[in-house]
Amino acid sequence: MNRVLENRKIGRAVDYGILSEHDKQLYAAAREAMDQIHSELGHGKNRWALAMRYMGD
Repeated sequence: MNRVLENRKIGRAVDYGILSEHDKQLYAAAREAMDQIHSELGHGKNRWALAMRYMGD
């Protein structure tokens, strides 16, 4: 998650540098969890800026 948020902070695609199949699966699981939480809060999907705010960045 730190890599994803750092990528976003510096203007890269959030999944930049995720090459291994294992890391891709972890990214997909993190994104799914984030989208679920945001959905429950009424914030929609793919809200990385909001995730950064929640995590203190």
